[in-house]
Amino acid sequence: MNETYKDSLNGLVEHSLIHLYLNCDESSRFIPTPKRNQILVQHLKPKIKDPEYSSLKNELKRFIAIGRKTKGDLELKLIEIKKINEDLDQEATNARNLFDVLETLKIKLKIDSRFIRKDESRKPNFIYMYQSDIEKGFDDKGNQIIPLMMLTNPKKTSAIIEVIKNTSLFVVEETEIKGDIVLKSIQ
Repeated sequence: MNETYKDSLNGLVEHSLIHLYLNCDESSRFIPTPKRNQILVQHLKPKIKDPEYSSLKNELKRFIAIGRKTKGDLELKLIEIKKINEDLDQEATNARNLFDVLETLKIKLKIDSRFIRKDESRKPNFIYMYQSDIEKGFDDKGNQIIPLMMLTNPKKTSAIIEVIKNTSLFVVEETEIKGDIVLKSIQ
């Protein structure tokens, strides 16, 4: 699965709505909200234990809780999330893409990211970036204007590069200094 967290969530939401609408189409009668919630909960519950959805486990539990509430409307919640994702896609910026890449690395490789400080030694499960690069690297609209440097554990550099390439959000290359990566936006 070569998707970012946002893509995984969006896929889950879309598949759940399609599942609901196909079930509703099978009936000649109107299906009330409690029954729609029941259909969605039955669809989502097995996904909690599915390894493919491990990064969405908390969201799945919340969806199920909404669907089980007496006055809950899980279909409406899923439609709202779908709308938010569509709006974000229209406003996608390089800065947003950087956040998505870092979130994907955190989920897939269990590697956190943080700003590096002077005289700080690198820890193996972190990606470090210079705060000045982030501040100077994007214009007011969130478009990348200079390449960004990522400092990584040299042992994990190839895995990190592979994950970043699979997101198709940035061009990524390793520098001459082992463990240092440069990110450039795809224009």
